[in-house]
Amino acid sequence: MNRRTLLSGAFTLPLLNGAHAEDSPWKARFLDGGFDGTNYWAGLFIKISKGWKTYWRVPGAGGIPPQVEAMGSNLKSAELLFPVPQRFYDESGESIGYKDEVVFPLRLAPREVAAPLEVKFSSFFGVCEVVCIPARSEANLSFAMGSNKSPDAVLLAEWQQKVPVLSENGPVLSAAVTMGNNKPALDIHFKGKADDFFIAGSDRFYFHAPKIEDERASLAVSGAKSLDELKGRSLQIVTVMGGKGLEQTVLVR
Repeated sequence: MNRRTLLSGAFTLPLLNGAHAEDSPWKARFLDGGFDGTNYWAGLFIKISKGWKTYWRVPGAGGIPPQVEAMGSNLKSAELLFPVPQRFYDESGESIGYKDEVVFPLRLAPREVAAPLEVKFSSFFGVCEVVCIPARSEANLSFAMGSNKSPDAVLLAEWQQKVPVLSENGPVLSAAVTMGNNKPALDIHFKGKADDFFIAGSDRFYFHAPKIEDERASLAVSGAKSLDELKGRSLQIVTVMGGKGLEQTVLVR
């Protein structure tokens, strides 16, 4: 499951009520972030009640990762980006996501820059406390060329800064699979001081919180029965350092 997913293809949303009542544990809307000279920007803003959470692209024990569909005649592609998440622990186990509020930025590439861009958005995501509620939000936005200085654009820009930066030169130096406590584990060799690692690459696998010592980390893997299931696989590894994220694609040895 890649963070950078093309979203212009269709998917089916369940028929759910748009839970925007005063007692709803969530509220959501789409933000207009303006034009940067090449791409237009939008964002899915989700505000969550205390004690509730929503999810990263790999949710962990249960949970529903957000999906967004973007459609428009002048829309070439749309890319959903994920800010650096955090880990949660409760009765159901370990999960990865966000509390309070989050904005998922959307990079929108037009077919023709000089032509108007009108986009219809549909989103499907989950919010969970003791139980999980599937939710959706929809909007139609018309984007104008030029920068946008509205409060929504400022909020979106703040969350864009929380998206991991793509890196080709570290901090992860290598990743290999080993057996730990009779279960597969991923061993990461890196440089610097890391606080956490978040890993995506397949819906089948979940990589638990790392045990970090010096410049090595070990993450237990759920969903893999043998080392061969992971060897030779490319993983997207987000290394968190001082609250900032760096993302690399790493081939597992």
